[in-house]
Amino acid sequence: MKPELMALREFEKDEVFACISGLIKSAGQIDDSYKQEAVSWYCESVCRMAEAAEMMGINGNIWQSWIAMLFAKSETTFSLAQERRKELSGTLSRLVKEDIETIRFYFYFDLDLIDEDLEVSAFGRYGDYKPLNLENGALDRSSGHIVREFANALRKSADTDDFYKKILEFHYKHGSGQFALNKAFRWDGKRGELIPVTHTEKISLEGLVGYEQQKKILVDNTVAF
Repeated sequence: MKPELMALREFEKDEVFACISGLIKSAGQIDDSYKQEAVSWYCESVCRMAEAAEMMGINGNIWQSWIAMLFAKSETTFSLAQERRKELSGTLSRLVKEDIETIRFYFYFDLDLIDEDLEVSAFGRYGDYKPLNLENGALDRSSGHIVREFANALRKSADTDDFYKKILEFHYKHGSGQFALNKAFRWDGKRGELIPVTHTEKISLEGLVGYEQQKKILVDNTVAF
């Protein structure tokens, strides 16, 4: 039995992670009276992971991509502290490393074994996902390449320390939460917060006609910065 998460308990609030990790913990021990409910919960989770992979244009193992996405978008005390910073040390870092050892175990777990346990073909049908080759603009997949590269980096980790290092590198480069995965936002006055714009067009400065002075100021300020 893997230990419960402590510093990264935010992960367990995610329904998909809670489902899959729970089934991994119970692998080979699922009671028949619970099996039908487990199958429904599991299939729903696999479909949600596949849907996310399609929306973001992510190929490969959907479970590993989902975990990478959780690391990227979760705003924990640890991820916020590590934004744009080199590795910090302290009690929290130690607890996070312990949690990451558990999560890494889940990350590499073969979900085909859950398929066998529940006598379904869910992960087997969707697990190694290949998204549709859509024309540009059909879906916004701007954050997909970030998650895809992050998941690939985690897959190549040699051990828990290396896995932890890859996570630190991600937060150092991209930050965490919605600001790590989105490049445009709008202000929602009613909610009093920034809302990610999930579909953006590719606009170049050359395409902005009639704003020469404003473009010059923008370029000059950017270069000076």
